[in-house]
Amino acid sequence: MCKCLRNALPTTCGGCGVWDFESDTTENWDIDTDPNWPVDGGDNNGVTNVTSTQTHVHGGNRGLAVSGLANGQVISVAVPLCGTGSVVNLAGYTMSAWVYLTGTELAFESFMFFDAWGASDAVRSPVLTGSKIVAMNSWHHVEATFSSAVQASHVAVRLNPELSWTGIVYIDQIELTPP
Repeated sequence: MCKCLRNALPTTCGGCGVWDFESDTTENWDIDTDPNWPVDGGDNNGVTNVTSTQTHVHGGNRGLAVSGLANGQVISVAVPLCGTGSVVNLAGYTMSAWVYLTGTELAFESFMFFDAWGASDAVRSPVLTGSKIVAMNSWHHVEATFSSAVQASHVAVRLNPELSWTGIVYIDQIELTPP
């Protein structure tokens, strides 16, 4: 509970805004199906599997493993923030995570984004560019503050590999911190 006090979402959402995956589950993270940007979710999402893992962990004993096969697709996973129909204004919220990339080399033009979306609203924040992803098989701390007043029901972690890519994105210690 102490962890949740610092990262509590509004009572309309009732969530903690912290995902450490120590529950041995995906903690509701799944393939992104953002209806506002079908190019990022749904049919154009190259995620093949989302699981809890002990293989690559930044803190604790477990993390999230997102397997993907992209050939012009994105690799994107999302989690619901609120109950059905509820949203939270994420203006000023900071999202952070640790990511570990394995697989084929990424193109220089590759990007990683944090996305926030609701039924009628979406915002994208780049957090890691291909020019900075020079060290595959190592941990990267990524962080962004949402400046837009997006009314979000979900947040997502998205990799745009730009070219063909096969690999696993390991994600751990995701936090959504209020302003």
